[in-house]
Amino acid sequence: MKYTIEGFSQQALIDFNLDEKDALILRYFIDFKDSGKMSMKIINNKPFYWLKSASLLEELPIMKISSNDVLKRRLNKLTECKVLEHEHVKVGGRFAFYAVGENYYKLVTDDTTQKSEGIRPESRKDATKKSEEYDSKVGTKNPSTNPSTKSYISCGTEKSDSTDKVPYEIIIDLFNSICKSLPRVKARNKTRDKHIKTMYKALGSERVKELFALVESSDYLSGRNDKWLNCSFDWVIKESNYIKVLEGNYSRKQSNVIQMPTKNNEQNEVKFDTEKLGDL
Repeated sequence: MKYTIEGFSQQALIDFNLDEKDALILRYFIDFKDSGKMSMKIINNKPFYWLKSASLLEELPIMKISSNDVLKRRLNKLTECKVLEHEHVKVGGRFAFYAVGENYYKLVTDDTTQKSEGIRPESRKDATKKSEEYDSKVGTKNPSTNPSTKSYISCGTEKSDSTDKVPYEIIIDLFNSICKSLPRVKARNKTRDKHIKTMYKALGSERVKELFALVESSDYLSGRNDKWLNCSFDWVIKESNYIKVLEGNYSRKQSNVIQMPTKNNEQNEVKFDTEKLGDL
């Protein structure tokens, strides 16, 4: 059996009773979301994205879906199995917003394919692996989506722990939606997944949101004071760095002033840049 369809585990799609059209709709949403061009709204501390049915149908005529009702039923399937989450926003109209659901990670991890590998002869396993790699590349360059968009690329080396699932994609989405001043994250790799996992287990989702908010509010880390312009996602998720952020070393926007006596008993102001002291 072919490992992936549109970059998603075929076995996981089958388990969720999803088909190739559902996979194509999901690929469109993920690629468009990751492009940074989709309208986003924070709902319950989570980024949701406006999915316009007419645009999706126009971009994917290959699905041969001519009715918004049919498309809505497809999207309902994705939300019912918790691959996506759905919220309606009523502001000047009625708009459908979607977010990555808690079961999305099951479509992009290789746990299922690893289990099925064992029943294949060695030669077929190698051939299927090459097929998966090629298919993943095709999935990220889907001609029916914006060619400039990029999806998150998983290295396939960080396996999901069934007892403590790490929402890698959701954490990346949170960073991109909160830390607007910093470069967007467009790819995953082994090193990033390792740091994300360590951070998530240590902090939990709420503290991670707090961390990203502190980073964005800091004039120093965001680069608004032009003193340091090298802050990035990789810097933030390192344990030695996010501990300092949470302890408030970068949250002070003004320098502390300490009064020091002089020979004439006059008080001179000695200013310390607490943002730089935070690096010590």
